[in-house]
Amino acid sequence: MPSSRSVANPGRRRLLKFAALAGASGVLASHGLQARGLKTSAHIVIIGAGAGGMAMANRLSRSLDGARISLVDEREIHHYQPGWTLVASGV
Repeated sequence: MPSSRSVANPGRRRLLKFAALAGASGVLASHGLQARGLKTSAHIVIIGAGAGGMAMANRLSRSLDGARISLVDEREIHHYQPGWTLVASGV
């Protein structure tokens, strides 16, 4: 007799498929399928130019038409961190 763990619950499987499809449709909607962004004359200041600040500036610049976005960070020089992998290889 098979254990209850070896037989998949069809209700749970259906729920997981629905959740995956709903998540995929949300991702597609958030990647520029909108006709145009919100028109605004706002000046947005983002404190911190790390990965989070850069990601937020990118998202806001795509969704807001006419907004001024400023990034404030203590460093004057930005080091592109994925480029540091090239240092180890001698490039």
